[in-house]
Amino acid sequence: MSGDTSTIVLNKSHYTGNGRYSYRFPSGNVNIHSESKICLSSLTLPYSWFNIRAAYNNNTFTISFPKSGGMTNTLVTIDDGFYTVSDLNNFIKRKMVNMKYYMIDSSGNFVYFLEIVTNPTYYANQIICYSVPTAAQIGALGYTVPAGYSHGPSAFCPILISPEGLGKFLGFLPAQYPTGATVGNLDFLSNIIPLGSTVNSVAIRCNIINNKLSSPSDVLDSIPINSIFGSNINYLPNFERWISLSQGTYSSIEISLQDQNFNALPMTDSESIITLMIRQ
Repeated sequence: MSGDTSTIVLNKSHYTGNGRYSYRFPSGNVNIHSESKICLSSLTLPYSWFNIRAAYNNNTFTISFPKSGGMTNTLVTIDDGFYTVSDLNNFIKRKMVNMKYYMIDSSGNFVYFLEIVTNPTYYANQIICYSVPTAAQIGALGYTVPAGYSHGPSAFCPILISPEGLGKFLGFLPAQYPTGATVGNLDFLSNIIPLGSTVNSVAIRCNIINNKLSSPSDVLDSIPINSIFGSNINYLPNFERWISLSQGTYSSIEISLQDQNFNALPMTDSESIITLMIRQ
C-alpha cells in the first residue's frame, strides 16, 4: 500500500476519562482523503477494571444466620474490587468474623459455617452450608464462641440469599440457598453458567473510522485479555489491519476503549500506550 504513513502515540496525557483518549493534531486541522486508512500498531493497557462494582449491581448479598431469636438476616456489601471466588470466600469469612458468625475449635482455628468454592469439574461454583452447633453441642465439640455470640435454638445451617447481580457472577439464580431453615450440611452447585468477569475483551473504537462491514461502524480492533488482573495487557497484531477513514477535516482523533458489549471500560489506571498508524 503506497502513500505517506504517520505514527501517532496516545498515552495518559491524552486520557479524558470513561475509557476515552483524545489526540489533537499539532498542526491544527488535518484533511483526511477518501483513500486514507488507519491501523492499531500496538497497545499496552493495564488490566485495572474491577469485576465486582456497585455500578454493576453485583456487590451485595444477604446471610441468614441462626441466632437466639431465630434466623437473622444481614445484608453484606462487597467493596468494589477484582475478586476471584477464593477472594470472595475470604471476604465472606472476614464479614462473618465481624458479625460473630464463627467459632473457635480446641486448636485455636476459626470455624466458619458458610463458604463458596470453585468446582472446576462442573465448570461451576459451589455454596457449602454447615450446621451451626447449638449451645449444648458447642461444649461437646470443644468449641468456644466470641464474646456477644447469640446461640441459635436449633442446629440450622446459614442461608445465603443470592440476588441477581452477584448470582450471575457466581452462577446462581436469585434464590435462597437453602430455601429455608434446615438442619444438616448442604451444598449447592451453580445452576447457571458463572459470569466471573463482566469484561471479556476490549473493543477499540475511533471517531474518524468508516468501517462499512462493522456495526457499530467505528470499530478499529478487538483486544483479547491475555494477562492477569494488575498486570499489563500487551497487544501487537501479527499483521497490519488497515481500516478506512471517513473523508473530511479533523482537528483531533478520539479513541474509546470499551468492553465486548460496547460499554465504557471502567479503568482505574489510564497509564496506557496506544500506537496508531495513518496512511494517506
